[in-house]
Amino acid sequence: MNLGDICSSEYLLADLEEGLEQAVKKLSGQDTAFVLAADLGQVEKVFTDRALLRLYMESGGSESTLEDCVSRMAFKILSADLPVEQVPEMAEGTLIIALKDEKPVGVLHYTKAIRELLSANRTFDLSIEGFQQVFENIEEEIVVSTGDGRISYLNPKAEHLIGLPAKELVGMSLEELVEKKIFYPSAALEVLKIRKKVDMQTTLKDGEERLSTAIPIFDQNGGIKYTVCTSKNVGEILRLNQQLLSKKAKLRQKDEEIERMQKKEFEQMNFYFDSPEMYKVMRSIRRTAPLDMTVLIQGETGVGKGIIAKSIHYLSNRRHQPFVKINCGLIPENLIEAELFGYEEGAFTGASKGGKVGKVEMANGGTLFLDEIGDMPLPLQIKLLDFIQDSTFVRVGGVKPQKADVRIISATNRNLDKMMQEGTFRQDLFYRLNVFNLTIPPLRERTGDIPELIEFFLKKFNSKYGLNKKLAPDLIYELYQYSWPGNVRELEHTLERLIVMSEGDEINSETLHEALNNAQKPSLNIVCNGIMPYKEAKSTLEKILVQRAYETCGSTYKAAEALGIDQSTVAKLLKKYRAEN
Repeated sequence: MNLGDICSSEYLLADLEEGLEQAVKKLSGQDTAFVLAADLGQVEKVFTDRALLRLYMESGGSESTLEDCVSRMAFKILSADLPVEQVPEMAEGTLIIALKDEKPVGVLHYTKAIRELLSANRTFDLSIEGFQQVFENIEEEIVVSTGDGRISYLNPKAEHLIGLPAKELVGMSLEELVEKKIFYPSAALEVLKIRKKVDMQTTLKDGEERLSTAIPIFDQNGGIKYTVCTSKNVGEILRLNQQLLSKKAKLRQKDEEIERMQKKEFEQMNFYFDSPEMYKVMRSIRRTAPLDMTVLIQGETGVGKGIIAKSIHYLSNRRHQPFVKINCGLIPENLIEAELFGYEEGAFTGASKGGKVGKVEMANGGTLFLDEIGDMPLPLQIKLLDFIQDSTFVRVGGVKPQKADVRIISATNRNLDKMMQEGTFRQDLFYRLNVFNLTIPPLRERTGDIPELIEFFLKKFNSKYGLNKKLAPDLIYELYQYSWPGNVRELEHTLERLIVMSEGDEINSETLHEALNNAQKPSLNIVCNGIMPYKEAKSTLEKILVQRAYETCGSTYKAAEALGIDQSTVAKLLKKYRAEN
């Protein structure tokens, strides 16, 4: 007989990086006693089902993984083909994991009873007296029968369960007991047929159902010398399983209620979502906000990086202090240092009398949001790095070092990894800014947010314009199916155009198509259908070109390169147009 013949299948194989909550859910409804946490197929940790549930309840439903959890259960990996007599001695409570073709095929809990059985199997001198020493005080019912199917021993627990004295039962054949329906069917008889471990449901004469497990004990010639059978109350197993399911359901309800409350809190900050992807982002924000670390928010243009930065601030311990934003892509390169750190009187031509406070000083005690950090010039990146390291800066044109206590949140839609390879973004600054990273998925990957966003923007613009417009059902479907390359910002502007352009109270698909077409205009294939002042025409074309270049290129530097003008000119014009809007 080999180790695999006496092992149980009451185990669940899980990935070491799997979430604790997910692993607990997998246990639901399964007859599983142990969870094996493996990394690339190699078992690294072992948990009992109860230990795993306890860890989950203690964690409060956190996002912990099995790798984060501490396991105190010892385990030993052995070949499933190892003869039983060669199984080594080990500490009681160890879980033996049987491997075949480098994969777990069964487990065996090395209890005192198993140790004695394996020891007896090694020496082939099991006797009734030996069984009595092992089984007399064990809490489970145990029945030992001979190789020819007759009861040779049963412990007091089994005697009480069957309801007949041991002196009557010892020597009786299992077949006779089955015929008399003392218990039926017999797991031990099945073992004699198939010569391996058996799990089956057995019914007692009073109708009680038991889950019986029987294993064979072989002699030196390979014949079955004994079978050892234990049983458990099926009703008790079901009751415990129901308790487990009930606790899991209550935990789920509690988690859902907490998430609903947290979602309402975010909605008060105009942060609307309902997709699993953004619930994950929400949990990350709540986990990160109280910790005074730098955060780098990455994602495409228009995904909502700014509102997420504000959410982190308002959920942090700095919520009652300033939140100051600076867009690194909109300020000319020769002015951005003065804008960030301030300047002294006379620092440069046109400097204000008395100097000016920079964004860093304005944010003292609060949060400084560096939007479009990928557009920050390299020379200023060095000065920002110095400030992050010691919270000290010097105003432009000044000599006196000043201190400022700020939390820095930065955001970009650019590929900083590629920029570091190209030498246009400092690697040391990246590591300082990227202590915690939040990557926001584009709207096309979280379409579950679209209905919530539509409802919010409709209320916002109806209130703004004093209207009461509604969307036709087919239009909602079209909005849901559209890819939204401009993400949430494009959805917002599209809905505003729909509300303004539509003639009736219900906005239909035709209005949507017109709005989307207008969004692509004006075309660079210029058509002149009338006369207008030259300066106005020039200004209009300039505005179209600069805005189109910025939207297409994603940064003021690339837009300037495409237009063949200075970055500072692009930044000034964009700032001017945004002020006009």
